[in-house]
Amino acid sequence: MQQNSKPILVVMAAGMGSRYGGLKQIDPVGPHGEAILDYSLFDARRAGFETVVFIIKPEIDQAFRESVGARAEAAGLAVRYAYQTLDKLPAGFAVPEGRVKPWGTAHAVLAAAEAIDAPFAVINADDYYGPTGFRLIYEHLSRAAAPGTPAPWAMVGFLLGNTVSENGSVSRGVCELDERSRLVRVTERTRIEKRDGGIAYTGCLFADNDVAVHYNTNQINMFNSVCPDNAFLRNGTGLLIEGVPAGDDLGLPGCRFEGNGTDIDNRSGQPLDLSQASFQ
Repeated sequence: MQQNSKPILVVMAAGMGSRYGGLKQIDPVGPHGEAILDYSLFDARRAGFETVVFIIKPEIDQAFRESVGARAEAAGLAVRYAYQTLDKLPAGFAVPEGRVKPWGTAHAVLAAAEAIDAPFAVINADDYYGPTGFRLIYEHLSRAAAPGTPAPWAMVGFLLGNTVSENGSVSRGVCELDERSRLVRVTERTRIEKRDGGIAYTGCLFADNDVAVHYNTNQINMFNSVCPDNAFLRNGTGLLIEGVPAGDDLGLPGCRFEGNGTDIDNRSGQPLDLSQASFQ
């Protein structure tokens, strides 16, 4: 395949949707039958992407091509397809006995390797990202595509406060950066919900981490002033507090700290209400 210099978009659309009970990748949500992915493709095209690689499973090939694929081509995108199947593994690896589902992001990209010939961005088919994210990553990849320039890894992040739902709790990958804004780690947090005008981790177990929760923001409503009913077990540091929005009080009702090297490292001097927290 001839080397391409313009960034391309890689879309992971091979998920089986077992919890959802259908094909989220192509189910209509818009007024004219648009899938969530159609909105992402529209934003990506406006940002400058001209080529898209769809990673799908063979079982949905025809339905996908006739719906989302056809609309992508009609919108002026060059469309390629790759198939995420269990047999697409690096040399020396075998499918574990009883395995029926494909693996995650790395396996999906590996399955599409032959269709990728340029700096690329990877998205999920069933998530909505918005136009700004596509513009930022396209600009970044375009700079990285300059001759002789190594393509640094990058991720488009979102303020947690902008990604919660009015309809219950969500799970999110919470990112931690170093002093140069480089990604240090991504930690999955579950049961994040809106509460009293802010955001709270509720009923979560934080166990066996170097730092379980690193609270460091000056963004109003990034977290709620109350973080209830969480358990911090066997961490190096249970709760590290470096920055809190002015005027916010941090309460920990129902929280349990047990077996941590340091339960709370309050470097900001933030007043805490620990009257309803337990320590062992």
